[in-house]
Amino acid sequence: MNFKDLCDNLGVSNVFLSAKFKSETNYSLNDFLNRYRLLKAVELLQNDKVLVYEVAEEVGFSEYKYFSQVFKKYIGMPPKQFLHQEF
Repeated sequence: MNFKDLCDNLGVSNVFLSAKFKSETNYSLNDFLNRYRLLKAVELLQNDKVLVYEVAEEVGFSEYKYFSQVFKKYIGMPPKQFLHQEF
């Protein structure tokens, strides 16, 4: 289900749903989704023998380059650097 389908099912406009979500959570839908995806990505990257591009796809990013940019923005380092951290 995509955002448009969700709005259609709820019978509201995308502008209304976006505004309501932000007023209730203080996050835009996109920001909230990215944070959730990155939490899952961090969990996956802590496992041995994972490929970063596979993790990106698994958590919903269709482009590896965009995943890397978002990861660095929220986590503070590129995913490859994070992958080499000791836990």
